[in-house]
Amino acid sequence: MKDKTILDCESVETTYNSLERILGVTRQSMEKVFQDFDIDRYYTLNPNSYDRPNELLLSKVLSSDQLDIEFDCVCWFHLTRTVQTNKFEEGILPLNKAINLIWDFLYALVDQELDLNEWNKLKLDYMASPPLNSAFSKLIGEPTYGPYAVLVREGAFRWRELSNHDYLGVPEAVEDFSYPFEKRYKIDLLRRFKENTRPCIVKFIDDRVYPGLIGCALYYLYTVYRGFKFSHLCTTNFCGQNEVIGKNRILKIEFPDILEE
Repeated sequence: MKDKTILDCESVETTYNSLERILGVTRQSMEKVFQDFDIDRYYTLNPNSYDRPNELLLSKVLSSDQLDIEFDCVCWFHLTRTVQTNKFEEGILPLNKAINLIWDFLYALVDQELDLNEWNKLKLDYMASPPLNSAFSKLIGEPTYGPYAVLVREGAFRWRELSNHDYLGVPEAVEDFSYPFEKRYKIDLLRRFKENTRPCIVKFIDDRVYPGLIGCALYYLYTVYRGFKFSHLCTTNFCGQNEVIGKNRILKIEFPDILEE
């Protein structure tokens, strides 16, 4: 049985190595395309083009007889913030399965100031009518609750360029609840949460693949090579469709050292 071909965008090096195996093209050949092909100039000369940059790159790197891209698995990076002792024994949970764990952890941060009965009433009232567009509102109106992940690990640290939420800074659900809680009780729940948790990246593997992932990986390498701004074309997202990502699929649990704001 042949070794599995895996797309792994943990770093620039792993991405090049993955694409060399999947595409059968050397790093030197890819970088020659990156050097010679100016995407901005292409669009200036072809203003009516509907080709996406990652698709253009893929067509430049591959020959015509390589267009049927095949690979077996892809690595994804789940971004969160949790206690450093968390081994994800139950896997990576979607929000609807993790919500009670979140509530319990938050209460442990304020249990000296707030009676459990009052907390439970507050929780039920908030869940019955969460703020519009909050993470908690998704439990009522959204059919999917994750788990979510990104294709390119570097995207975890480039959230400003992507106009994304900083998932390593604080989960959306915690942030959404902390503001009204602080307004009511004058307790900075968000600060306490950050002081008791650390940024966490969970790398896992999935066998659902499609060729567009290769284009994203190529464009990621192109932007690095040319020193361009990180963009949504460099990466894409994973949604687990409410299914738990089993512990057996987790490859690495990482607590990166990043400068806290």
